[in-house]
Amino acid sequence: VFASTTHSVHLRNDLFFFKDYGDHRDLHYPLRRQRQMCIRDRLNAVAGGFLLSIVVKRAKQCLDFTVTARLIDLVCCCAVQGWPRTLGWWMTSVLSAAIMAVLGEWFCMRIELQEIPLRQIGDDL
Repeated sequence: VFASTTHSVHLRNDLFFFKDYGDHRDLHYPLRRQRQMCIRDRLNAVAGGFLLSIVVKRAKQCLDFTVTARLIDLVCCCAVQGWPRTLGWWMTSVLSAAIMAVLGEWFCMRIELQEIPLRQIGDDL
């Protein structure tokens, strides 16, 4: 359900390959590219928070699923581009994880706090 934030797998000529959507080393490059990467990560965090409410449905488990998704992202980054060594990448990842966890818990709490419909005695079955 949760895709890596920096890579996606595409099928081309019967071979799988990684299409790069942003190298962690790009945080050293022009400000416009940095902003695009940060906006993309924030939008992914918002979408991930919403998906947590659909998949997890429990506020207590949102942090676990968020950390798991971010660890999968880290493994994908390491496999393709090597260990991310920039402070900007780590700050972006931690902030995105925090946004995803908080929004996921908020969406889940809203679902959990909905009233449970109870039937009155004598209602039609």
